[in-house]
Amino acid sequence: MAENHLGEIVWSPLSNLLLYGATTRIAAAKAAGLRIAISSDWSPSGTKNLLGELKIARRVSGRAGGIFTDRELAKAVTCVPARMLGWDQFVGSIEVNKTADLLVIEGTGSDP
Repeated sequence: MAENHLGEIVWSPLSNLLLYGATTRIAAAKAAGLRIAISSDWSPSGTKNLLGELKIARRVSGRAGGIFTDRELAKAVTCVPARMLGWDQFVGSIEVNKTADLLVIEGTGSDP
């Protein structure tokens, strides 16, 4: 895919697993250098929200030996999709003059 300049994918692992019994060869996509965003698919076969899909992605990653770090998974639902859409100057990261929804939780600061 990288050779054909198809450098981005949106991964919906639960929907893939329910519909096809397997999911994207995500380790190969990452190794090929593709930009990977995570999103929920439609309601009948996917999760009801992005947090649910992120939980499935983390489980798939862990069962495959840790394809993604927690930080990479967090980026796959924030700055990566913003960059893919060309919206990264407006959203996707916490920076001055960007729109963001924040939830502040007391706890460990290093855990994305």
